[in-house]
Amino acid sequence: MKRLAGKKVLSLRAKGQMREVEEAIMSFGGIPISVPLLHIVPKATIDLSLATYDWVIFTSKNAVRCFFSSYTLPIHVRIAVVGEKTKLALEEMGYHASFMPSAYVGEVFAIEFSQVVKNSQRVLFPKGDRARDVISTTLRSQGVFVQDIIVYKTEINRHMRPALIQAVSEGVDVVLFTSPSTVQGFVTLLAGTEWKNWLKTCTIGCIGPVTKREALPYFKTVVMPNTYTIAALLQCIVEKEEKGVEEV
Repeated sequence: MKRLAGKKVLSLRAKGQMREVEEAIMSFGGIPISVPLLHIVPKATIDLSLATYDWVIFTSKNAVRCFFSSYTLPIHVRIAVVGEKTKLALEEMGYHASFMPSAYVGEVFAIEFSQVVKNSQRVLFPKGDRARDVISTTLRSQGVFVQDIIVYKTEINRHMRPALIQAVSEGVDVVLFTSPSTVQGFVTLLAGTEWKNWLKTCTIGCIGPVTKREALPYFKTVVMPNTYTIAALLQCIVEKEEKGVEEV
């Protein structure tokens, strides 16, 4: 396996998701530096007539965990997930996905799922407060009933500012952005510092195209894999550095 050879890799995910990223970094020989910039806050339960729905869509592990902490799905309801990690989180809850797109991104999900769901069916979409609208908008434009519900909020851990400043100012080799929210939190908490100078020689990794779009206004070059997983992102970073090629 190609290695990160002792490079310091900064991970910014929420605290409950850190272990998975740290293990992946260490498996590549890197040194994980974890600063959880985000805090997941479950929303209050609302009354839902779940038996009236035909499908439930999940686009994150947080949505899966927050939803099933309060609800149980009737057996006839089918489940669609955006990718492998969300599928695994669903299986941990004792459920199985009936649909997963060929690429783990909202635009592809919307197109492929619209070919599966019928106009007569009702779709429930539990998600976070910062989730994009592309799936709901696409399905509604084709006459599908979609009910969005917010099951959690993503907040910036502002008390992590000193830890983030220390980590970045002391030097890291790689920064991993795994969502647009991590980019937003990073820039917000480092405002007023010389963080751009601190990261001049740092490799910036983005897990997918939406995160990449959020990061590009702040970074000249970013690395993004073709498969939107942590392992693929780390492998992509290793390969780019070995080739001495940067990708925008």
